[in-house]
Amino acid sequence: DGGIELFEEAMEVICEHCDAKFEATTNPAELSQLESDQQLQAFSAVNLPDSTPQEIYSKLVIILLQLNAKHLVSNVASIILDEDPEEFGDLMLDIGEAYMNKEMYQESLPFLEKLINSVNYGQAAVWLRYGESLYGLGKLDESEMAYKKVISLAPQHHDARRSLSAILTELGRPDEALLTLDQDDEAELLNPSLLYEKCNLLYSEGRMEEFSAKAELLLSRNFAQIRNKEEMYAIAAQKRL
Repeated sequence: DGGIELFEEAMEVICEHCDAKFEATTNPAELSQLESDQQLQAFSAVNLPDSTPQEIYSKLVIILLQLNAKHLVSNVASIILDEDPEEFGDLMLDIGEAYMNKEMYQESLPFLEKLINSVNYGQAAVWLRYGESLYGLGKLDESEMAYKKVISLAPQHHDARRSLSAILTELGRPDEALLTLDQDDEAELLNPSLLYEKCNLLYSEGRMEEFSAKAELLLSRNFAQIRNKEEMYAIAAQKRL
C-alpha cells in the first residue's frame, strides 16, 4: 500500500533525525530478523529527547496510529494532552481526529474535551467531532447535547441536524427528531437532504398525510415539471448539449 509506505518512510525520518529510541524486551538479534511492521509490534515504548518540539510528538502519534502500533501511542500523545489548548489546539485536534479515524473514540475524547472548553477552539467543527466520538461510544444523551451545541453555533450545519435527528429517533423521541429537520417551506432554497430525511421519518412513523405533502414539496423543488411532450423533448435536447 502506497500510503503505508509513506508513513513507514516518515517513521524512518523521525528515527534518523529526531533521535527516537524504541524499547523492547525482545532480544536485539531476534528484532533484526523481523520486518519493520513486526518490529513495531515487538517494541514496548518509544521515547523522544526532552528538547523535541511538540509538532514532532503529534506527527509521531499519527504515524504510529497509521502503522497500527496503537500500543506505543498513549505515552507520546499524553505529552500533547498536557499542553495548553490555546497554544497547541491544532495539534490536539490532529491527534483527536487521528484517533477517530481508527475508531478509538475513548482516546479521542480527552483531546476534544480540552478543545471544546477552550476559548480559541470551542467552535462548531470541534463540537461536531466531540459529538461524533460520543456517538461512537454509544453515549447518546451526551452526543445529543454536543450536536445541539453544534447547531446553536452553526444553525445551517445540515449534517449536524441530520445526525441529531437520527440520535433523537434512537432515543425514542420522533417528534423532536422531526422538529430538528424543520425548514421554512416557503423559503427560496430548501436543503434537499433534510427534506428527504424528514420524508423518511414521517413515513416510518406512519404519518402518511404529512409524508405526502413533504414528498410533493421535495419533488417539486428538485425535479422539473414537464407538462407536455414538447417540454420533454426540449429538456432532453438541453441534456445532450
